[in-house]
Amino acid sequence: MEVATFNEQQIAKKIIEAMIAEGYSVRIHDGEGWACKSTKDASVAMAAIMSADEDMIHARKAVDGKMQTVGTVTLIYGNGNNGADVVSDCTENMRGYTC
Repeated sequence: MEVATFNEQQIAKKIIEAMIAEGYSVRIHDGEGWACKSTKDASVAMAAIMSADEDMIHARKAVDGKMQTVGTVTLIYGNGNNGADVVSDCTENMRGYTC
């Protein structure tokens, strides 16, 4: 069951696409487990989100030769305001992807 509105979907897509364009891989956690492996394919990431009430997008890069999460954006669906409040939280270094 899809829980996100059209606007929430568009916001999530823009965030994921911007992260990938900046060279990050993204990995999605749906609140219960990993919904997808690290990917640079926005369609794979989009297929993994919005099946639960919230998702955390992990931005990942190689650090000292090992893939690590270097930032996160938390999305909570159904907050109202026509989807504008879908971004619930993010690490400081991810703020540019959420505005």
